Amino acid sequence: MSDKIKNIIFDFGGILINLDYNLSFDQLKNQLNITGPIPDDLQVILDEYEMGYFSESSFLHRLQRLTPATPTERQLVDAWNAMLLDLPKNRMEFVKELRSTYNIYLLSNTNHTHLTYVRQHIFSTIGIDQFEKDHFIKAYYSHEIKFRKPNHDIYEYVLRDSQLNPSESLFIDDNANNVRGAQEVGIIAIQHNPQEEIIEKLEDYLNLANQ
Repeated sequence: MSDKIKNIIFDFGGILINLDYNLSFDQLKNQLNITGPIPDDLQVILDEYEMGYFSESSFLHRLQRLTPATPTERQLVDAWNAMLLDLPKNRMEFVKELRSTYNIYLLSNTNHTHLTYVRQHIFSTIGIDQFEKDHFIKAYYSHEIKFRKPNHDIYEYVLRDSQLNPSESLFIDDNANNVRGAQEVGIIAIQHNPQEEIIEKLEDYLNLANQ
Protein backbone atom coordinates (compact mmCIF):
# COMPACT_ATOMS: atom_id res chain seq x y z
CA MET A 1 0.00 0.00 0.00
CA SER A 2 1.14 3.48 -0.78
CA ASP A 3 2.48 5.50 2.14
CA LYS A 4 0.29 8.39 1.01
CA ILE A 5 -3.23 7.11 0.36
CA LYS A 6 -4.66 5.16 3.26
CA ASN A 7 -8.35 5.98 2.90
CA ILE A 8 -10.70 5.71 -0.09
CA ILE A 9 -14.07 7.44 0.09
CA PHE A 10 -16.50 6.37 -2.63
CA ASP A 11 -19.56 8.21 -3.80
CA PHE A 12 -22.39 5.74 -4.34
CA GLY A 13 -24.50 6.67 -7.37
CA GLY A 14 -22.57 6.73 -10.63
CA ILE A 15 -19.58 5.03 -9.00
CA LEU A 16 -20.86 1.79 -7.49
CA ILE A 17 -24.56 1.75 -8.35
CA ASN A 18 -25.63 2.67 -11.87
CA LEU A 19 -28.01 5.62 -12.20
CA ASP A 20 -30.13 7.36 -14.81
CA TYR A 21 -31.36 10.61 -13.27
CA ASN A 22 -33.55 11.38 -16.27
CA LEU A 23 -35.75 8.38 -15.59
CA SER A 24 -36.81 9.83 -12.25
CA PHE A 25 -37.11 13.41 -13.40
CA ASP A 26 -39.15 12.45 -16.46
CA GLN A 27 -41.49 10.27 -14.42
CA LEU A 28 -41.86 12.87 -11.66
CA LYS A 29 -42.67 15.57 -14.18
CA ASN A 30 -45.24 13.25 -15.74
CA GLN A 31 -46.87 12.49 -12.39
CA LEU A 32 -46.88 16.17 -11.41
CA ASN A 33 -47.96 17.49 -14.83
CA ILE A 34 -44.77 19.53 -15.20
CA THR A 35 -43.43 20.56 -18.59
CA GLY A 36 -39.97 21.95 -19.23
CA PRO A 37 -37.10 21.91 -16.72
CA ILE A 38 -37.43 20.99 -13.04
CA PRO A 39 -38.99 24.05 -11.34
CA ASP A 40 -37.22 25.66 -8.40
CA ASP A 41 -39.87 24.70 -5.84
CA LEU A 42 -39.52 21.02 -6.76
CA GLN A 43 -35.71 21.21 -6.69
CA VAL A 44 -35.83 22.74 -3.20
CA ILE A 45 -37.99 19.84 -1.98
CA LEU A 46 -35.59 17.28 -3.46
CA ASP A 47 -32.52 18.98 -1.99
CA GLU A 48 -34.07 19.38 1.46
CA TYR A 49 -35.21 15.75 1.47
CA GLU A 50 -31.62 14.72 0.77
CA MET A 51 -30.62 16.65 3.89
CA GLY A 52 -33.17 14.86 6.03
CA TYR A 53 -35.23 17.96 6.75
CA PHE A 54 -38.50 15.99 6.68
CA SER A 55 -39.87 12.44 6.59
CA GLU A 56 -40.75 10.37 3.55
CA SER A 57 -44.45 10.94 4.23
CA SER A 58 -43.92 14.69 4.33
CA PHE A 59 -41.81 14.51 1.16
CA LEU A 60 -44.61 12.76 -0.72
CA HIS A 61 -47.26 15.16 0.58
CA ARG A 62 -45.13 18.12 -0.52
CA LEU A 63 -44.89 16.65 -4.00
CA GLN A 64 -48.64 16.08 -4.14
CA ARG A 65 -49.28 19.70 -3.19
CA LEU A 66 -47.31 20.86 -6.25
CA THR A 67 -49.95 19.64 -8.68
CA PRO A 68 -53.72 19.64 -9.20
CA ALA A 69 -53.29 16.06 -10.40
CA THR A 70 -53.75 13.23 -7.91
CA PRO A 71 -50.68 10.98 -8.03
CA THR A 72 -50.67 8.31 -5.34
CA GLU A 73 -47.80 7.95 -2.89
CA ARG A 74 -46.89 4.65 -4.59
CA GLN A 75 -46.69 6.32 -7.99
CA LEU A 76 -44.45 9.05 -6.62
CA VAL A 77 -42.17 6.58 -4.83
CA ASP A 78 -41.83 4.51 -8.00
CA ALA A 79 -41.09 7.63 -10.04
CA TRP A 80 -38.48 8.85 -7.56
CA ASN A 81 -36.79 5.44 -7.43
CA ALA A 82 -36.76 5.01 -11.22
CA MET A 83 -33.22 6.44 -11.46
CA LEU A 84 -31.80 3.56 -9.43
CA LEU A 85 -30.53 0.86 -11.75
CA ASP A 86 -28.29 -2.11 -10.96
CA LEU A 87 -25.35 -2.57 -8.64
CA PRO A 88 -23.05 -5.17 -10.21
CA LYS A 89 -21.96 -7.85 -7.76
CA ASN A 90 -18.35 -7.70 -8.96
CA ARG A 91 -18.11 -4.06 -7.83
CA MET A 92 -19.15 -5.01 -4.32
CA GLU A 93 -16.65 -7.86 -4.32
CA PHE A 94 -14.00 -5.41 -5.50
CA VAL A 95 -14.79 -2.97 -2.69
CA LYS A 96 -14.65 -5.79 -0.14
CA GLU A 97 -11.23 -6.84 -1.41
CA LEU A 98 -9.96 -3.27 -1.08
CA ARG A 99 -10.64 -3.35 2.66
CA SER A 100 -7.61 -5.58 3.11
CA THR A 101 -5.42 -2.70 1.93
CA TYR A 102 -7.31 0.55 2.48
CA ASN A 103 -9.80 2.07 4.85
CA ILE A 104 -12.97 2.20 2.75
CA TYR A 105 -15.84 4.66 3.28
CA LEU A 106 -19.03 5.61 1.48
CA LEU A 107 -20.28 9.20 1.15
CA SER A 108 -23.57 9.75 -0.65
CA ASN A 109 -26.19 12.41 -1.20
CA THR A 110 -29.28 10.28 -0.77
CA ASN A 111 -32.57 10.00 1.09
CA HIS A 112 -34.70 7.55 3.03
CA THR A 113 -36.72 6.47 -0.01
CA HIS A 114 -33.71 5.69 -2.17
CA LEU A 115 -31.73 4.01 0.57
CA THR A 116 -34.64 1.75 1.54
CA TYR A 117 -35.03 0.68 -2.07
CA VAL A 118 -31.29 0.15 -2.61
CA ARG A 119 -30.90 -2.04 0.47
CA GLN A 120 -33.81 -4.22 -0.62
CA HIS A 121 -32.56 -4.31 -4.22
CA ILE A 122 -29.03 -5.36 -3.24
CA PHE A 123 -30.37 -8.16 -1.06
CA SER A 124 -32.85 -9.43 -3.65
CA THR A 125 -30.52 -9.27 -6.67
CA ILE A 126 -27.08 -10.20 -5.34
CA GLY A 127 -27.92 -11.63 -1.93
CA ILE A 128 -25.98 -9.13 0.18
CA ASP A 129 -27.63 -8.16 3.45
CA GLN A 130 -26.37 -5.15 5.42
CA PHE A 131 -23.99 -4.24 2.62
CA GLU A 132 -22.60 -1.23 4.49
CA LYS A 133 -21.34 -3.34 7.39
CA ASP A 134 -19.57 -5.84 5.13
CA HIS A 135 -18.02 -3.39 2.68
CA PHE A 136 -17.27 -0.10 4.41
CA ILE A 137 -15.79 1.04 7.67
CA LYS A 138 -18.61 3.56 7.70
CA ALA A 139 -21.27 4.82 5.30
CA TYR A 140 -22.20 8.50 5.43
CA TYR A 141 -25.59 9.47 4.02
CA SER A 142 -26.63 13.09 3.60
CA HIS A 143 -30.12 12.64 5.01
CA GLU A 144 -28.75 11.02 8.16
CA ILE A 145 -25.99 13.50 8.95
CA LYS A 146 -27.94 16.56 7.71
CA PHE A 147 -25.16 17.74 5.40
CA ARG A 148 -25.03 17.57 1.62
CA LYS A 149 -22.31 17.60 -1.04
CA PRO A 150 -20.74 19.81 -2.33
CA ASN A 151 -20.90 21.92 0.85
CA HIS A 152 -17.68 21.90 2.85
CA ASP A 153 -19.39 20.88 6.08
CA ILE A 154 -20.16 17.36 4.87
CA TYR A 155 -16.50 16.63 4.08
CA GLU A 156 -15.35 18.23 7.31
CA TYR A 157 -17.85 16.07 9.19
CA VAL A 158 -16.50 12.86 7.62
CA LEU A 159 -12.88 13.82 8.29
CA ARG A 160 -13.65 14.71 11.89
CA ASP A 161 -15.93 11.76 12.62
CA SER A 162 -13.55 9.13 11.24
CA GLN A 163 -10.38 11.04 12.22
CA LEU A 164 -9.04 11.01 8.68
CA ASN A 165 -6.08 12.96 7.38
CA PRO A 166 -7.35 14.64 4.18
CA SER A 167 -3.94 14.36 2.50
CA GLU A 168 -4.12 10.57 2.98
CA SER A 169 -7.69 10.32 1.67
CA LEU A 170 -8.88 9.78 -1.91
CA PHE A 171 -12.48 10.76 -2.69
CA ILE A 172 -14.07 9.57 -5.94
CA ASP A 173 -17.28 11.13 -7.24
CA ASP A 174 -18.91 11.55 -10.64
CA ASN A 175 -19.97 15.15 -10.00
CA ALA A 176 -17.45 17.93 -10.67
CA ASN A 177 -18.89 20.22 -7.99
CA ASN A 178 -18.65 17.49 -5.37
CA VAL A 179 -15.04 16.82 -6.33
CA ARG A 180 -14.22 20.52 -6.11
CA GLY A 181 -15.85 20.81 -2.69
CA ALA A 182 -13.74 17.96 -1.34
CA GLN A 183 -10.56 19.43 -2.82
CA GLU A 184 -11.29 22.75 -1.15
CA VAL A 185 -11.06 21.12 2.28
CA GLY A 186 -7.80 19.37 1.40
CA ILE A 187 -9.05 15.94 0.32
CA ILE A 188 -7.46 14.40 -2.77
CA ALA A 189 -10.50 14.08 -5.03
CA ILE A 190 -10.94 12.77 -8.57
CA GLN A 191 -13.95 12.86 -10.87
CA HIS A 192 -15.04 9.51 -12.31
CA ASN A 193 -16.87 9.13 -15.60
CA PRO A 194 -19.86 6.81 -14.94
CA GLN A 195 -19.50 5.44 -18.47
CA GLU A 196 -16.22 3.86 -17.37
CA GLU A 197 -15.80 0.98 -14.95
CA ILE A 198 -14.50 1.94 -11.51
CA ILE A 199 -12.82 -1.46 -11.13
CA GLU A 200 -10.67 -0.70 -14.16
CA LYS A 201 -10.01 2.95 -13.30
CA LEU A 202 -9.17 2.83 -9.61
CA GLU A 203 -5.50 1.98 -10.09
CA ASP A 204 -5.12 5.02 -12.36
CA TYR A 205 -6.81 7.21 -9.76
CA LEU A 206 -4.54 5.91 -7.02
CA ASN A 207 -1.47 6.54 -9.17
CA LEU A 208 -2.60 10.13 -9.72
CA ALA A 209 -3.37 10.61 -6.05
CA ASN A 210 0.01 9.30 -4.99
CA GLN A 211 2.02 11.66 -7.18
